[in-house]
Amino acid sequence: MAAESDVRVVRVNATPSFAMRWLIPQLASFQIRQPRTEVRVSTSPFDDIVSLEGDYDVIIRRDTMKRIGYQCHFLINDESLAVTSPSFVSLSKLKHSSDISPGMLLHMKSRPDAWTRWFNSAGLLPVEAISGRFFDHFFLSIEAAINGIGVALAPKVLVEEDIRLGRLVELFPENTISGSGFHFLSREVGSRRAHLNEFVAWLKTGGNAKRPSVTRSRT
Repeated sequence: MAAESDVRVVRVNATPSFAMRWLIPQLASFQIRQPRTEVRVSTSPFDDIVSLEGDYDVIIRRDTMKRIGYQCHFLINDESLAVTSPSFVSLSKLKHSSDISPGMLLHMKSRPDAWTRWFNSAGLLPVEAISGRFFDHFFLSIEAAINGIGVALAPKVLVEEDIRLGRLVELFPENTISGSGFHFLSREVGSRRAHLNEFVAWLKTGGNAKRPSVTRSRT
């Protein structure tokens, strides 16, 4: 263990779902490389950072951001797909995108038009797409899908591990919607804080993520 005096701190703010389902699971790879850097993660339930209070070195959100004294960087693709539990009672009936009924839909309150966009991208009329259950955070709608309550529309980066482990199945992979990507602001410090520069360099790898090349539908 590093001596306390050798610990270097990076303060990060992200939304709860992104912190829980991408950032924290990925952090082990950074800590192995930089064991003397302490990454302190806090969350905010809002995408808007105008009223965000706190002395943060890195802020992670969907879409690009601006803040005096910070630089904005692309982090990872924002592609959303339909997922549900392999034990979902109606799974065997879902042969086509049009088979998803309004009552199956799991929504994010902050993105009430997401399912409408998904149906539009499939060439379908989003009849009563506003129906279904609404959740405050992605991790709640994802957990509801894992437990067989319905079908969630979630960013791929937040559910890849669940799909790999068989907790979720992807529905109709040919039909997804994409936004401008997840981005992060980093404090401009130059070479004065090498540990922050190391963390920023690690984030820029984005788990080997590449910038989006084809966008079916934009946020």
